[in-house]
Amino acid sequence: MSDEYEGVVEDYTVDIDTTGAIQQSPVDAGEYKLTCMKCEGRSGEGKDGKKWMAFQLSYDIPDNLSAQYISHMEFMPRMDGTPKQNEKARGDHDVFKVAHGFAQSDSIQPQDFVGREVWAYLVVGEFNGRAKNDIRSWVTSQA
Repeated sequence: MSDEYEGVVEDYTVDIDTTGAIQQSPVDAGEYKLTCMKCEGRSGEGKDGKKWMAFQLSYDIPDNLSAQYISHMEFMPRMDGTPKQNEKARGDHDVFKVAHGFAQSDSIQPQDFVGREVWAYLVVGEFNGRAKNDIRSWVTSQA
Protein backbone atom coordinates (compact mmCIF):
# COMPACT_ATOMS: atom_id res chain seq x y z
CA MET A 1 0.00 0.00 0.00
CA SER A 2 1.42 3.43 -0.90
CA ASP A 3 1.67 6.36 1.50
CA GLU A 4 -1.06 8.05 -0.53
CA TYR A 5 -3.64 5.63 0.89
CA GLU A 6 -2.26 5.27 4.38
CA GLY A 7 -5.08 4.90 6.88
CA VAL A 8 -7.59 3.54 4.37
CA VAL A 9 -8.81 0.07 5.27
CA GLU A 10 -10.26 -1.93 2.40
CA ASP A 11 -11.70 -4.76 4.50
CA TYR A 12 -13.62 -2.82 7.12
CA THR A 13 -16.62 -4.46 8.75
CA VAL A 14 -18.77 -2.68 11.31
CA ASP A 15 -20.67 -5.18 13.40
CA ILE A 16 -23.16 -3.12 15.41
CA ASP A 17 -26.65 -4.56 15.82
CA THR A 18 -29.08 -1.62 15.64
CA THR A 19 -32.16 -3.72 16.34
CA GLY A 20 -34.31 -1.73 18.76
CA ALA A 21 -32.17 1.40 18.46
CA ILE A 22 -33.88 4.45 19.90
CA GLN A 23 -34.62 7.21 17.41
CA GLN A 24 -34.35 10.55 19.16
CA SER A 25 -37.21 13.01 18.80
CA PRO A 26 -38.58 16.15 20.49
CA VAL A 27 -40.23 15.75 23.87
CA ASP A 28 -43.74 16.99 24.65
CA ALA A 29 -44.10 20.56 25.91
CA GLY A 30 -43.39 20.93 29.61
CA GLU A 31 -40.75 21.57 32.28
CA TYR A 32 -37.53 19.56 31.98
CA LYS A 33 -34.19 19.42 33.74
CA LEU A 34 -31.46 20.08 31.16
CA THR A 35 -27.69 19.73 31.31
CA CYS A 36 -25.54 22.13 29.31
CA MET A 37 -23.15 20.14 27.12
CA LYS A 38 -21.61 22.98 25.13
CA CYS A 39 -21.54 26.77 25.13
CA GLU A 40 -19.76 29.06 22.68
CA GLY A 41 -19.65 32.83 22.42
CA ARG A 42 -20.94 34.26 19.14
CA SER A 43 -21.15 37.78 17.72
CA GLY A 44 -22.29 39.42 14.54
CA GLU A 45 -24.07 42.32 13.00
CA GLY A 46 -27.83 42.49 12.59
CA LYS A 47 -29.76 43.68 9.55
CA ASP A 48 -30.08 47.01 11.35
CA GLY A 49 -26.26 47.33 11.38
CA LYS A 50 -26.05 46.95 15.16
CA LYS A 51 -23.61 44.47 16.66
CA TRP A 52 -24.88 41.59 18.77
CA MET A 53 -23.38 39.02 21.13
CA ALA A 54 -24.86 35.68 22.15
CA PHE A 55 -24.16 32.35 23.78
CA GLN A 56 -24.87 29.35 21.56
CA LEU A 57 -25.74 26.54 23.96
CA SER A 58 -26.44 22.82 23.52
CA TYR A 59 -28.46 20.99 26.14
CA ASP A 60 -29.31 17.37 26.87
CA ILE A 61 -32.23 15.91 28.81
CA PRO A 62 -30.17 13.18 30.50
CA ASP A 63 -33.20 11.48 32.07
CA ASN A 64 -34.74 10.77 28.64
CA LEU A 65 -32.76 8.59 26.20
CA SER A 66 -35.12 9.33 23.32
CA ALA A 67 -34.98 13.13 23.70
CA GLN A 68 -33.23 15.12 21.01
CA TYR A 69 -30.47 17.51 21.97
CA ILE A 70 -31.62 21.12 22.26
CA SER A 71 -29.80 24.04 20.67
CA HIS A 72 -30.42 27.55 21.98
CA MET A 73 -29.10 31.04 21.21
CA GLU A 74 -29.19 33.40 24.19
CA PHE A 75 -28.63 36.97 23.04
CA MET A 76 -26.95 39.39 25.40
CA PRO A 77 -28.67 42.71 26.14
CA ARG A 78 -27.46 45.48 23.80
CA MET A 79 -28.75 48.31 25.96
CA ASP A 80 -29.25 50.58 22.96
CA GLY A 81 -33.04 50.75 22.94
CA THR A 82 -35.52 52.81 24.89
CA PRO A 83 -35.19 52.75 28.70
CA LYS A 84 -38.10 50.28 28.89
CA GLN A 85 -36.58 48.00 26.22
CA ASN A 86 -33.22 48.10 28.01
CA GLU A 87 -34.79 47.12 31.34
CA LYS A 88 -36.68 44.24 29.71
CA ALA A 89 -33.40 43.01 28.19
CA ARG A 90 -31.66 43.25 31.59
CA GLY A 91 -34.56 41.43 33.25
CA ASP A 92 -34.49 38.62 30.68
CA HIS A 93 -30.73 38.28 31.16
CA ASP A 94 -31.22 38.17 34.93
CA VAL A 95 -33.66 35.24 34.62
CA PHE A 96 -31.18 33.41 32.35
CA LYS A 97 -28.32 33.89 34.86
CA VAL A 98 -30.34 32.97 37.95
CA ALA A 99 -31.85 29.87 36.31
CA HIS A 100 -28.31 28.66 35.59
CA GLY A 101 -27.28 29.19 39.22
CA PHE A 102 -25.28 32.41 38.85
CA ALA A 103 -25.53 35.39 41.18
CA GLN A 104 -26.94 38.55 39.64
CA SER A 105 -23.58 40.31 39.95
CA ASP A 106 -21.53 37.42 38.45
CA SER A 107 -19.57 37.88 35.25
CA ILE A 108 -20.10 34.86 33.00
CA GLN A 109 -18.11 33.17 30.26
CA PRO A 110 -19.18 30.36 27.90
CA GLN A 111 -17.13 27.70 29.70
CA ASP A 112 -18.99 28.50 32.95
CA PHE A 113 -22.14 26.83 31.59
CA VAL A 114 -20.82 23.41 30.58
CA GLY A 115 -22.06 20.74 32.97
CA ARG A 116 -24.59 23.02 34.69
CA GLU A 117 -28.11 21.78 35.23
CA VAL A 118 -31.02 24.12 34.55
CA TRP A 119 -34.79 23.79 34.39
CA ALA A 120 -36.62 25.11 31.35
CA TYR A 121 -40.08 25.04 29.85
CA LEU A 122 -39.80 23.43 26.41
CA VAL A 123 -42.19 23.70 23.48
CA VAL A 124 -42.21 21.88 20.16
CA GLY A 125 -41.16 24.05 17.23
CA GLU A 126 -39.99 23.47 13.69
CA PHE A 127 -36.80 24.12 11.74
CA ASN A 128 -36.43 23.28 8.04
CA GLY A 129 -39.57 21.17 8.16
CA ARG A 130 -38.44 19.06 11.12
CA ALA A 131 -39.89 19.11 14.62
CA LYS A 132 -37.53 20.21 17.40
CA ASN A 133 -37.69 21.50 20.96
CA ASP A 134 -37.30 25.19 21.74
CA ILE A 135 -36.78 26.77 25.13
CA ARG A 136 -39.82 28.94 25.83
CA SER A 137 -38.70 30.10 29.29
CA TRP A 138 -36.26 29.43 32.10
CA VAL A 139 -37.61 28.08 35.38
CA THR A 140 -35.99 29.97 38.25
CA SER A 141 -38.04 28.30 41.00
CA GLN A 142 -35.87 25.18 40.55
CA ALA A 143 -32.55 27.11 40.67
